[in-house]
Amino acid sequence: MTVDLVIFDCDGVLVDSEGPVRAAVADELAGLGLSAGAGLLGDLLGGRALTAAVPPLARCLGTDLPPDFAARCRGRLLEDYRPHLRATPGLPPLLAGLRPAFCAVSVSGPERLGATLSAAGLDRFFGDRTFSAAEVARPPPAPDLFLLAARRMGADPLRTLVVEDSPSGLVAARSAGMRALLYAGAGHLAGADLSDWADDVTILADWSDFPPAFMSHAGQMPVH
Repeated sequence: MTVDLVIFDCDGVLVDSEGPVRAAVADELAGLGLSAGAGLLGDLLGGRALTAAVPPLARCLGTDLPPDFAARCRGRLLEDYRPHLRATPGLPPLLAGLRPAFCAVSVSGPERLGATLSAAGLDRFFGDRTFSAAEVARPPPAPDLFLLAARRMGADPLRTLVVEDSPSGLVAARSAGMRALLYAGAGHLAGADLSDWADDVTILADWSDFPPAFMSHAGQMPVH
């Protein structure tokens, strides 16, 4: 079946940002005299907005966190860690030649989504074709965000391909009736065991795997 739209998740797919996000959160916790292991932060932050991750993080730590904790983490990320927000390797040439329409989505708010793409030099590829979970009632794993993106882009969900890096994102894509690929080329998934949640999805070790994976779904090359 033809693919008319490719939806890219931002954090961990377009931008290698999951590591900097975790570092920003760890720094803010340290300022409060608290700490959390990398595994815990990975579990809580993957595929979630910072605001959604704060309550379970506080429960795991057994303490309350300041009301502005998520905002402070975002500020630290975009100030102290901005130089570390880079496009995933090999992505810009792929986007420059991509045939089908494409857009970016994020569980983060629109301001952070725009700032992250800008810091990574990717805003020129997307323009206003960006969609945030702040625009829908339910974030992933609900399908609302992907359905919103397809509707705004004028695409049929059945002819849409999603590139994700988290279990909740894969569930959301499938719930929307879309096909999905798992991008595992960012730093936070390096060496990770994906077998417990990604054994039935095509895994992209890097962007050179995208054209053949796209071909298997669409029967055509995705790039000019």
